[in-house]
Amino acid sequence: MSKKAISKMAAIGIIIIVVVAALAGVAIYYMTRPKKMKAPPIKIGVMGPFTGPAAKTGEEFKRGWETAIEDLREQGLIPVKVDGVYRDIEVIWVDSESDPEKAIKAYEDALARGVEVFLHGWHSSVAMAVHEISTAHGIMHFGHMGATQFLCYKREENPDASRYWFKAWPCPPVYVYLYAESLKYFMDQGWWTPRNKKFAICVEDTDWGRGFGDGVKEVFERLGFECVHYDVFSLIPAPEVEFYPLLEKYKAADISLLIVTTTASASIGALLKQAREVDLRALIIMDGLGWFPDWYDIAGEASDYVISQDSPRAVTPEQKAWVERYKEKYGVEPSLAAAAQVYDLTMVFFKALNEAGTLDAEKLRSVLVDRPWKGLWQTWYWPSTLYDPEKQPWAHYMEPRVGFDYYSFPMVQYLGGKYYVISPPDKAERPFEMPPYAA
Repeated sequence: MSKKAISKMAAIGIIIIVVVAALAGVAIYYMTRPKKMKAPPIKIGVMGPFTGPAAKTGEEFKRGWETAIEDLREQGLIPVKVDGVYRDIEVIWVDSESDPEKAIKAYEDALARGVEVFLHGWHSSVAMAVHEISTAHGIMHFGHMGATQFLCYKREENPDASRYWFKAWPCPPVYVYLYAESLKYFMDQGWWTPRNKKFAICVEDTDWGRGFGDGVKEVFERLGFECVHYDVFSLIPAPEVEFYPLLEKYKAADISLLIVTTTASASIGALLKQAREVDLRALIIMDGLGWFPDWYDIAGEASDYVISQDSPRAVTPEQKAWVERYKEKYGVEPSLAAAAQVYDLTMVFFKALNEAGTLDAEKLRSVLVDRPWKGLWQTWYWPSTLYDPEKQPWAHYMEPRVGFDYYSFPMVQYLGGKYYVISPPDKAERPFEMPPYAA
């Protein structure tokens, strides 16, 4: 062989040796390098009435949560970079069963299982109970829909103690005045011509029910209405379904308006159907009817002419698209008060968590408060200061801000298995229609 060929072979041999040595070095590195520990998932306690009298609402909670998690993963917001480490999530379902005592046990069990943050929740009575545990542990609970003003009063005793509790539903007196304002407008237009100004209140025996009842009593009495009866009915151990005695009493009092709220679909269906059976000559506000996507199955023709102002409604193209997506995925209409608002709140929480980059409650809180968070269904805004009670008596510490550009619901009237927006006037699909049996 020529010297040139020998030199070429030698060079090739050297290259092979170098490559083999490099590959061996890489292999040794990967075999001997310290093993990278996989970060544990964030344990999130998602609270709701997953069994019990409001189990349908709990199911809506789960669907709203699942829909949000799908979008968050698609947007790259889960896994979340927390304190420099990317972590996935693990959900712990915290079943309140619509019962404060059972909710406390479920909450404490979730804490024992290592839950690092709580999200969501439904009943006011449950919020009153578990709020004490959350506060004692200094753990964040974000987006509980327990609305009662009694929780606001409790928090005002020591505002900083519950600085990590984010309420997701304004207390009743903040928004029930909208019922009175709408009905006053209908009277001014000559659409609602009640025989008199006598009304009755019938609410479930919970903090939510009593808070709502107290709120509507006050605002309607300011308008010159007379509350002739104020009744409460049971929710647990089983929802009340026998309303004939109360309805006969209201009929005898010749009321022109009946105001009701309950979180139990069985109670809603029973009361509305029995009201028609006894021929109650009153317009009925059924706050809560809109919380159930199968409201017509629940109440049927007895829902005709009933009004409520209890839920978001799909108005924008984006909202209507979300509803269609939900129906395609689950085969049913969504409860916008439950599923849609859980969706919104879940999206807001994870966007804030990604921005904060930590589960430290104080740092996460500082990102969430004092700024608007634009959701699909609401603009969420939690002020961190205590309002002047003289100027804004129903605005409390970290209470969700209410208003057309913030948290608000349109009023709807149910007719023929459909509902129509009737207030505010600039959003109305049709005018209010006087129930023929209420003349």
